[in-house]
Amino acid sequence: FNAGDVTATNYAVGGLVGYFASGDVTYPAVMRDCFNIGDVVSNYTGTATQGNAGGLGGYLSTCNEDAPHIVENCYNTGNVTAERRVGGLFGGVFYPYSVVRNCYNSGKVTCLKTNIISDNSERYLWSGTTYSGSYTKLCDGVERLMLEGHENCFYDVEINPGREFRTVPGSKKTTKELKELMISEGFANPAWGGYPVLASFADNDAANAGSALLLLAEDDTYSKVSGEITLVGPDGCEWIATDFVDDEDTDVEPTSTESASKILKIDGGRAVPTASGKVMLTCLYKGFKKNFEVLVDYKEQSAVEESFAGKEVKEVVLIDLQGRQVVTPEPGQVYIMRTVFTDGTMKVEKKIAKN
Repeated sequence: FNAGDVTATNYAVGGLVGYFASGDVTYPAVMRDCFNIGDVVSNYTGTATQGNAGGLGGYLSTCNEDAPHIVENCYNTGNVTAERRVGGLFGGVFYPYSVVRNCYNSGKVTCLKTNIISDNSERYLWSGTTYSGSYTKLCDGVERLMLEGHENCFYDVEINPGREFRTVPGSKKTTKELKELMISEGFANPAWGGYPVLASFADNDAANAGSALLLLAEDDTYSKVSGEITLVGPDGCEWIATDFVDDEDTDVEPTSTESASKILKIDGGRAVPTASGKVMLTCLYKGFKKNFEVLVDYKEQSAVEESFAGKEVKEVVLIDLQGRQVVTPEPGQVYIMRTVFTDGTMKVEKKIAKN
């Protein structure tokens, strides 16, 4: 595994490999049971069409159909940044023979510039999984899907929303869906609620640090946080909030438990908005870190809302407008939501059920 940040001025940059080339039938190229938690950055500004950056690897290079390179039971939690052609798993693929199975990405994929594509529209060339410049490739007279060898591959769509250029069908998962997913027998789901880790590394400090995650309030997104953020990390971790200045990356490296943020207040296992602005939330665990960027849109709470903040919920009951308790709400219908707290207090409000 890799836990260090990787920065390069060239293309084909990855957390574990740069170019991943095929071998032959006597020595096939295999990457199995590996992970990356380090951030990956390619500062390449040229015109090469190979992949620029990927969480696992920069580029799945020329592949032998009789001995395809195989990537299995691997994942990335590091943030990946490049001007173009960037993916959560791999930044590019050359042939459709590559086999990538049982893999996921929970890192933020950032594509800095757009490209003009065939229909003269501008698109960001990125993927939550593996970026491909085309859907298909003609191989020995047969039209093949470029990502046909990708199966059971996923990424966190809350961290990576928006219209990507290519990805694996069915790969989008919410944070809650991804953290509860049993990807394969090679993975384990941490008891403390983090993203899946490799079963063989279940007690590894780097793996547990990279597994940390954020649970946003209902209707919040990473680009618009108004409610409290639930901080989910391994036992004994420390959370730091560091403000960005003038929308520029901060040079301050989080090192202690004291938060100087004026935007988010760390209160145990939650981060509470206190002002608007861009913040870096960092989970520190036994010498390893996991970074999350959020943009806070602070909305001052009423005195009533503040009185309920931080209380532990005992139960939530939904009641329809005829006064009947509802177990399975119908989307689009209005219900009375009664929230009972462990201290005996109760909050009652109207809610519209969503899909």
